[in-house]
Amino acid sequence: MSVTADHRLTEALRAWLPQQRWFGGGQPDEVIVDAALALGGGPDWPSCASVYVLTAAMPGGERRRLQAPLGFRPVGRTPAGTETITVLDGIACYDATTDPAVMTELVRRTGAGGAVGDLRFVPEPGNSVAADAGCPVRPIGVEQSNTSVVYDDRLIFKLFRRLHPGLNPDAEVHRRLTRAGCRQVAPLVGTVDTVLDGEPVTLAVLQEFAADAVDGWAMAQASVRESLADPAEEVEMAGGDLSAEMFRLGAAVASAHRALATAFEIGPPDPTGIAGRMIERFDRTAVLVPELGRRRAEFREVVEEAAYAAVDSSTQRVHGDLHLGQVLRTSTGWLLIDFEGEPGRPIVERIALDLPVRDLAGMVRSLDYAAERHLADLPCGSADPGAADRVRAWAAANRRAFLAGYGDPGPEPLLRAYELDKAVYELGYELRHRPSWAEVPLRAVAQILDGDT
Repeated sequence: MSVTADHRLTEALRAWLPQQRWFGGGQPDEVIVDAALALGGGPDWPSCASVYVLTAAMPGGERRRLQAPLGFRPVGRTPAGTETITVLDGIACYDATTDPAVMTELVRRTGAGGAVGDLRFVPEPGNSVAADAGCPVRPIGVEQSNTSVVYDDRLIFKLFRRLHPGLNPDAEVHRRLTRAGCRQVAPLVGTVDTVLDGEPVTLAVLQEFAADAVDGWAMAQASVRESLADPAEEVEMAGGDLSAEMFRLGAAVASAHRALATAFEIGPPDPTGIAGRMIERFDRTAVLVPELGRRRAEFREVVEEAAYAAVDSSTQRVHGDLHLGQVLRTSTGWLLIDFEGEPGRPIVERIALDLPVRDLAGMVRSLDYAAERHLADLPCGSADPGAADRVRAWAAANRRAFLAGYGDPGPEPLLRAYELDKAVYELGYELRHRPSWAEVPLRAVAQILDGDT
């Protein structure tokens, strides 16, 4: 039986995909198998595993190109912990990212280099990776848009679930910064590539893994809790011990920006483009929020002031979606991760040159979210009537520390406009995915326009 184009398989995938966090929601009208790239392998792992390239045809005409590594074994012989998608004539089809043997083989091949059919394994020069069967392999379950597994607490293998033509921005940035010796990113070990419709496509990246790392969001949440633990503490001290780390993070982001400016081209000022993109985003979001639309004239004034301030500012590659969940604190310093840009934006926009202040705005907005997350969890009638003041003072103190660590963030009108643009983006995101949270960015928009930040 050939399962590649079996209608029963595509129907099972059509039911399975919406259950996956990385799919992004919605029910496809149809799932099409574009390619089934066999992985091959040795006697100790399933030779009947393939990387499936799928197109999910969504209502309204949207088409999502996806990657789904699938394994096939007789019923009763699937590895423990794997997720069976369907059973076809006694053969279980399962998600191969949950099969340690398959993932170990992918890590081994990526480090060694070579090709299997249309799959190309491209190691970085000078890497000395050795992957052996039996080493622990564990998934990282917190991601949404991609799937990652950690191998032997030394390496992390990330599969890009959404596929786009060309070298993936995350792979491209890590490759250039690794070769430039930038210490603010995890070194790239290799990539897995293929060709689809005549275009190169990045399927996965392999990087060194910082086993001792803690992400910035977790650190911020712990710090906010501490700021609420002692109501008698002065509000001015609400930054807690995170302020020193935020200063270091600001310095790390500045160093990464300098490395990006060296590794990629520098572009001319683009004040018209900056203003146009911000106004376009505002108008799209205002269709959903009439309350927002009533402040369009004020928004435009802020954006035009920023455009005037940007006339002498060069553009460059930036992170594009920097927030507390995209940074890791290791024993030696801060690392920036996930250079794919804002989810949902076209790839051409994600790699467009921009001003570094975009990343600064993303981080200070993330600090606001960390504060508001705890306020939302406080019970009604909390015994600490000053909790809101304390938590917002915490966000302000850590904002100041981060910007001080960065050094020169540029003209104030630029930061204000980019924060406002980021809050508008967040508002659109929350309305689509977490409507109950839309009040957080909506309040931020009002505060920025009113000059309360």
